[in-house]
Amino acid sequence: MTEDNKKTKKSVFVEFIAAATILTVLIFLIRISGLDLKISDRAHQLTAFKSGTLMDYLAWIGKYLSILFAALAMLLLIKKRNKNHPFKKELIFALLLLFIGPFLINNFLLKPFFKRPRPQQIIRYQAESQHTFVPAFNSGTDTSHKSFPSGHAGAAFFFIFPWFCYKYRQRFGLKLFLPGLCFGLLTGSLRILVGKHFLSDILASLMLVYLTGLVLAYLVFRKDTLEESSKT
Repeated sequence: MTEDNKKTKKSVFVEFIAAATILTVLIFLIRISGLDLKISDRAHQLTAFKSGTLMDYLAWIGKYLSILFAALAMLLLIKKRNKNHPFKKELIFALLLLFIGPFLINNFLLKPFFKRPRPQQIIRYQAESQHTFVPAFNSGTDTSHKSFPSGHAGAAFFFIFPWFCYKYRQRFGLKLFLPGLCFGLLTGSLRILVGKHFLSDILASLMLVYLTGLVLAYLVFRKDTLEESSKT
């Protein structure tokens, strides 16, 4: 392993630990302060968690826009499979990020493990319910409960993927990160307003996408990063 490769691997490891620590601490602060319920209380006062509202439909854009992007990226890769497309690695990276993070890890590992009820499913907001609030990082008991992390917000946060295309990061910086971050936060806010998620669900989905992207970017782009550093 070259010295540059060691430095790149170390920087990725440090960033991974730092991001995981910061987001985990934020979620625990939300848990300790009771902010999940405070924000959901306010959301319930505003919307009564009614389904079928405009906000409910708008939140689906975050999810299906990422699926549309994935479909177009897949078609482009198939069409250009025998050609050296200038953004081939970026498209492959984006597809891997969407599939592994918001889809595979979120839906088939974390949601079934935590089994967290949604705000609209707990007795605090639905008198007929027998389910109580489950704090972030605790595990519920009903396998039909799938609030933690948020799938819709995760699919929207997916659009931070340009940030991880290392060879562009130095040139554009936060300009590639902020649009996806804002889109994810907007989608997450809409899901909170209609009683589908708590605040900590949204932050957990951001953490999942960011950490997954960080690891995948190292695997996909590290050669490009090393080649660029060797030229400077």
